Amino acid sequence: MKAFRWAVTVALAVAASSDPSDAARLQQSPDDLLAGEVMAVAYSGFREGQHPDRGDGAVNPSAEEILEDLEILVAHDFHLIRMYDSGENTRQTLELIRRHELPIQVLLGIWLDAEVSNHEGCPWLDEPIPAETLAANAVKNAAEVERGIGLAREFDDVVMAVNVGNEALVDWNDHMVPLEQVIAYVRRVKAAIEQPVTVADNYLWWIREGAPLAAEVDFLGVHTYPAWEEKTIDEALAFTLENVEGVHQALPGKPIAVLEAGWATVASEFGERASEANQERYYREVKSWAEDANVTLFFFEAFDEPWKGDPGNPLGAEKHWGLFNVDRTPKQVMRPTATAGTDPWGPLRQLEGRWQGAIDGRLGTGSGVREYEFVLEDQFLFYRHASVRMPQDKSPAGDHHRELAVFSYDRERRAIVLREFMVEGVVPRSLCEVGGSRVVCVSEHVESGPGIRARLTLEFDSPFAFTETYELAFPGDEALKHYFTNRWTRLPVLP
Repeated sequence: MKAFRWAVTVALAVAASSDPSDAARLQQSPDDLLAGEVMAVAYSGFREGQHPDRGDGAVNPSAEEILEDLEILVAHDFHLIRMYDSGENTRQTLELIRRHELPIQVLLGIWLDAEVSNHEGCPWLDEPIPAETLAANAVKNAAEVERGIGLAREFDDVVMAVNVGNEALVDWNDHMVPLEQVIAYVRRVKAAIEQPVTVADNYLWWIREGAPLAAEVDFLGVHTYPAWEEKTIDEALAFTLENVEGVHQALPGKPIAVLEAGWATVASEFGERASEANQERYYREVKSWAEDANVTLFFFEAFDEPWKGDPGNPLGAEKHWGLFNVDRTPKQVMRPTATAGTDPWGPLRQLEGRWQGAIDGRLGTGSGVREYEFVLEDQFLFYRHASVRMPQDKSPAGDHHRELAVFSYDRERRAIVLREFMVEGVVPRSLCEVGGSRVVCVSEHVESGPGIRARLTLEFDSPFAFTETYELAFPGDEALKHYFTNRWTRLPVLP
């Protein structure tokens, strides 16, 4: 999936209708669903500072981080994930699923590197790939195929199907493999395992060139991205359906699974079309269609991945396709919808009143007072805060901190938003996830604090006590670091 794909394919694609019913209806059998699932998700799991091997070795997530991811996905009703290679990270994920008996099945990937130089077709390949590199890649690909076969056999209770190559055939990629070689790899895998085998590529490649490969695979793995092809959210569903129906008409008789479809929430390439609201709309619309058509659809992707795309453009689309942020907080589509009688404020409701706090952090220990009050017809939760640290080793001059803050409920995003106005002139605006006895607020923007990121966590022990933990990352920091922990107890009501 690359940013320029719309420029390559938009002139070739059939224009999308504004009405999905204009396209011939694809209707599959429930037996065509992969692992019986409609909505599935693409998963890699690389966090801040982590990345696959780009020539200098990989920085993989830890077992604890992968397990946290898998538990998040299960909690949000995902029981089928797609992985892209058969390397160390994938093996560890399969082991964790089995060891913890997680209700997750995996579409296993076999990654193929370039065996021909597509420097004339790929915009970001500035020069031919050396012949010795291509020869080495062919050796690596053969080894990757054998690793994939080994994992599929070893974890046959977890791996439900295998995908050989990802966009290795479409004419704009940087890792092209000849069709006849992909077919050879598919035949090798099919002869060695019991699970179904497919190949993932762009819908237009399948329509125009896919017949020889379709004869070899068990189902067709299709990618479709309306946003890359300059479609608005109003056009997105119709365009997706037209893509899939085009493949169905070109290659009838083969089941179809959508192996990538998604909508970025931030993208300098897409402008205002990129948003959490549009991602939610696209997700819900394609889910409704997929349920009706019995098509398994892997939404791209589970979590934002900062390593992707241009390292000089933090707002690039490639970094922001996740249903969850890189810190694992859910975006709008994954947050629960408030129903009648549900209070979106959750435990924040019990904050109203006066509190005293014990302060402990990077700048030393101290004490504080805080008062919460619902204002303006109970629409906003306002608080005043003051804290003092006496001179000490960590803070020789001492510290007197003051702030005002307000929590509000954003009806459009169905989320609590916190704005803190600090005496230093810094104003963080944070999006909060409310659940059970815990509230986590992650900064979206820090006014007068460029490059600063923050996360505030409130843990409620009872209506009379809560713990507040603040984490900060300053410009240049890769990860958030603990800044302070405050323990608050309720003060009695004054007569």
